[in-house]
Amino acid sequence: MTDKIKVLLIATNQLQLAYVRLGDELREIEGKIQSASQRDAFEWIAKPAVRVSDLSGYLLRDQPHIVHFSGHGRPVEGLILEDASGNAKTVGISELTDIFRALKDNLRLVFFNVCYSNPLAEAVAQEIDYAIGMEGTISDEAALVFAPAFYEALAFGRSVNEAFTMAKGLAGAATAVLQVRPGVDATEPFLAQTQRSDRLRFAVKRLLEGVASEADRPILQAGVLGGRLILTEIEEEAQSQGEEQPAFRLKMRDGQLQIALPSAAYQPANTWLFPVPQGIAPPFNPSVFIGREGALEDLKQLLGHKKASGGGRPVVVVRGWPGVGKTTLVGIIGRDPEVANMFPQGVLWTSLEQKPNLLSEMARWGRALGTDEILRAPTLKEATLQLAALLRHRRMLLIVDDVWETAHAVPFMEALGEHCALLVTTRMTSVAENMTTSEDSIYHLPVLTEEDALSLMRTLLPSVVEQYQGECRDLVRDLECLPLALHVAGRLLKSESNMGWDLSDLIREIREGVRLILEPAPRDRIEGEMIPTISALLMKSTDMLDEFSRECFAFLGAFAPKPATFDLSAMKSVWEVDNPKPIVRKLVGHGLLEPISSGRFQMHRILVDHAKSLCED
Repeated sequence: MTDKIKVLLIATNQLQLAYVRLGDELREIEGKIQSASQRDAFEWIAKPAVRVSDLSGYLLRDQPHIVHFSGHGRPVEGLILEDASGNAKTVGISELTDIFRALKDNLRLVFFNVCYSNPLAEAVAQEIDYAIGMEGTISDEAALVFAPAFYEALAFGRSVNEAFTMAKGLAGAATAVLQVRPGVDATEPFLAQTQRSDRLRFAVKRLLEGVASEADRPILQAGVLGGRLILTEIEEEAQSQGEEQPAFRLKMRDGQLQIALPSAAYQPANTWLFPVPQGIAPPFNPSVFIGREGALEDLKQLLGHKKASGGGRPVVVVRGWPGVGKTTLVGIIGRDPEVANMFPQGVLWTSLEQKPNLLSEMARWGRALGTDEILRAPTLKEATLQLAALLRHRRMLLIVDDVWETAHAVPFMEALGEHCALLVTTRMTSVAENMTTSEDSIYHLPVLTEEDALSLMRTLLPSVVEQYQGECRDLVRDLECLPLALHVAGRLLKSESNMGWDLSDLIREIREGVRLILEPAPRDRIEGEMIPTISALLMKSTDMLDEFSRECFAFLGAFAPKPATFDLSAMKSVWEVDNPKPIVRKLVGHGLLEPISSGRFQMHRILVDHAKSLCED
């Protein structure tokens, strides 16, 4: 393994002038970075006479992190390389993009220090993290300042964005344009970003070879929790009887390493990566952890701050729409290595649902702590006191998932030891507000961003998204990036895709809400021996309403979903009531209606569909 950043430098035509310029650029670059703190991080590979057929060979053999083209280009047409006879040959945009798409193993950046190359950069940035091109011409003098200054900044540990901005200003390269692949953080130091990616690849290689070490574990953990490593299970229907099963399937897509493992290897790999903590761990399904890295870090900081600040019971409440991913997130937190350091004696988790047996749940925690005495407690108050005594000197994280009423969570809060913290999840706005008097202790978990939602869809069904890119983006928007809806839609599309059918009609049906609401939820939402439908999951919220409030909610199915908004007067008219405020308060408190600024409200698409389904019953 090497931490060297390999840079492949290529002259873009066979003119002697291009060869000279390439040599001049390399000398200027090497001279510039001599004083840089990380000058030895680069390995330069210069190829002054490159044939079209050679390019793929260099990418395969050298596996560069950066490909740098130097020379002259033609407007829009492409790059000028050599053919087999040494004559000039133009490589067009689609041909070049296809080469990089197929052979981008380590590739992070493509630098076209070539006139008229911005169309190339735009196309390549759909596949590669970064691409630099020129909207018009760039003089030899500017090019010989621009490239060295860019690499010098990288060698001082700067980000691509910082290096580009500084070099463009120094060179007066007004035509230079930086293209960044959606979802890539151009403000993160490039060397650290790239070396981390390399370490992850080598750790994955050792994991798949069965020789991963303790030193590899934190690298792999960080890859999963950062969304750079995706572990999935090869589905049973794909494991046909009589066929020899692959040990694994590995591919790189959109900067992610994706590994599919057979059932016999999938769970052991997860357990090795994220050891089960002491106590009672939450359900754990980290296979597709995309777009929640920021939320994970925010919650860890909240838990650490609450734990360190003292002065009262440290409570953090995660609130969000049904299906937004609260349970998945706490499953990750329950096994996160940093959280394990904060709470070395483990985790106690429970999911309360709507009508919990609190005494039974406390007794289950007591058994995990080594006693059955709580089960014999005559009252809930006595059980709470016994649990508090067991937790008094322990350092544990308590997770109470899916709280429907504040009173259900209060005994667990009263049992908190001084070195413990309590993490609560709820869809109910009223519960979140009643659990703590501090707004800073409430974390609102939003839906995914559009790019993260599309990345999730692409991970779930890559060939479908590749074939129906525009329609899938529209679908993601219509589903408003809600993870539950995306998973269910993905399963529907995958099933129909396996039939070899055209998916346009199904995508339209899902977008219109015809198919989604009555579909089963993902497997990780199993309840007892049943997987509920999406409608059944949402019905839990509306079943808690009185009959009139439930009827009023159903009438909201006539309104357009977010980003559309509506006000009190609109609801008053639909409900035919004199004062809509009491009903609005109730719906907001149950997480069924979202207030925004200026007295206006909105509803998520999946809740609008649920409201419509209630009207049809």
